[in-house]
Amino acid sequence: MAAGTFAYLLFAYTPALASAAAFFLPIFSTIFPLFMFLILFVTFCKVDFRKLIPVKWIGWVCLFQLLFIAVIVGSILVFHIKGNDLVLMEAILTCIISPGAAAAAVVTQKLGGSLEELTTYTFISNFMCASLVPVCFPLIDPSVHMSFLHAFFLILYKVCLILLVPMVLAYIVKHHMHRFHQLVVSIKDLSYYLWAVSLAIVTGMTVMNICHARTTVGFLLLIALLGFILCIVQFSVGRYVGHFFHRTVEAGQALGQKNTAFAIWIAYTYLNPLSSVGPGCYILWQNIINSIEIWQKRVHAPRSLVLLVLFTAFAGTLHAQNAPDTQPQPLQPQPGSTAPPVMNIDGQPSSLNPRSTTSSPGQVVLLIGDSMCDGLGRRLADYAAENGFEFHCVVWYGSTSKSWATTRDLSYHINRVRPTFIIMSLGTNDMGYHDYSQREIWIQEILRQFGDTPYLWVGPLTWNRVKDRTIVDVIRRNTGERRFYDSTPVYCQRLDGIHPTFAAAANWVDRIAGWMTRTQLTEGQLSWNLPQQKAAFRPDAKHTPRYKGMSW
Repeated sequence: MAAGTFAYLLFAYTPALASAAAFFLPIFSTIFPLFMFLILFVTFCKVDFRKLIPVKWIGWVCLFQLLFIAVIVGSILVFHIKGNDLVLMEAILTCIISPGAAAAAVVTQKLGGSLEELTTYTFISNFMCASLVPVCFPLIDPSVHMSFLHAFFLILYKVCLILLVPMVLAYIVKHHMHRFHQLVVSIKDLSYYLWAVSLAIVTGMTVMNICHARTTVGFLLLIALLGFILCIVQFSVGRYVGHFFHRTVEAGQALGQKNTAFAIWIAYTYLNPLSSVGPGCYILWQNIINSIEIWQKRVHAPRSLVLLVLFTAFAGTLHAQNAPDTQPQPLQPQPGSTAPPVMNIDGQPSSLNPRSTTSSPGQVVLLIGDSMCDGLGRRLADYAAENGFEFHCVVWYGSTSKSWATTRDLSYHINRVRPTFIIMSLGTNDMGYHDYSQREIWIQEILRQFGDTPYLWVGPLTWNRVKDRTIVDVIRRNTGERRFYDSTPVYCQRLDGIHPTFAAAANWVDRIAGWMTRTQLTEGQLSWNLPQQKAAFRPDAKHTPRYKGMSW
């Protein structure tokens, strides 16, 4: 954990390493799931599959988890909790409702517990979570719209990738590839060391998210403090339940150690994105407890010393809570550039903006461009509802600079909406072409149609299939640095290899809004206060790639 924290702080606050940080971040985001896969594969190679049956303590742990969820959801409904208090409750709920961590089996085995029983609980808790999320989230946040079956099968899909695939492979290796199986199990503590490396990666990403969360330090520390208390409660209750069945290690790990990567994903996808800080902090607390328990087992330290270490960590957080309400400042980008990409452990970027004291009455924002507008528009609709400006969106799938420059569509929508600010998202489908001089003419025609209306051109994300990004320089050369947002360093999890997930697109917009605030691009015109609720999104027009546009 110390190594992951130090590595992030070194790369984040050393200007000479900024380019290296942007290079390594997507690599670490990609290899983290690979490490989890290897950890589970090595662990399952040691499992006796005949012993994967439910036992009594699993039922009691599940019962207490349901009780905790009922208390949180009931409190929100009975006391009509809103605003920042709701964010706190959502942060706590995600840490409770999320399933047991896949790596909990590794720690359990290291502590001398039953690998098979913990593996059985992990599967049961994932199915329980898939059933509870579609029921609970729409209750606490009416703006959450999800189909029960859609959410259920989406969660099960993730479970299959994380748990079932390595289990099936381990079963095949164990029963049909005996030499390779013996090689894997003969390496002492292999899964433990893989877990240690993954812990360093996830700690660095967690510290990064906390440092870049655009809210007050006091509020962040309050979330961290509640996460600490919840972590102690869940581990303690789990161990208390387990002592009746002589399974204190297994039950404690089952209820206490959570799949926080999954918790962060559901927070970003369905709840207020700021609530994801809760499971982000929970990662640190649960792994501190795991590290202390493993250390205690190795040196046979008395439990009183363990409690003293935990109390010291708790007291340190409490002391920091009373510190001045300031925020550590990461490296600030120059105008026209973007900050290093901010990621959570699900591979999704995170950048939340500080609240402004002004709103944007009478302002009209038009988002127009290619298919990226579909994801960007959903989050910009949230900003419009929060900051009081009128929002319109026109999406043309597969469109290029030629599409908008040679048709009447752009002029038509500008005259129809009369925007006071235009956001153009265009360039993805222009990548890979080499007729730059012709495309520069089309770009200039688009800018001519903007007239005197202030605008921001959002550049395309990186695309693995097309390495040539010369079009980005062509666009920037014509818009100027101040009116161009370079999305090159922004890493987004993709739906299909091209388009970002809605959660990733939301955080892409958060980064753009934060950049406009820092560079004062819309100073005195538009405010970009962080949305507290989700708003309905419906584009004014949405065209397929077959659409040819309006002729002049």
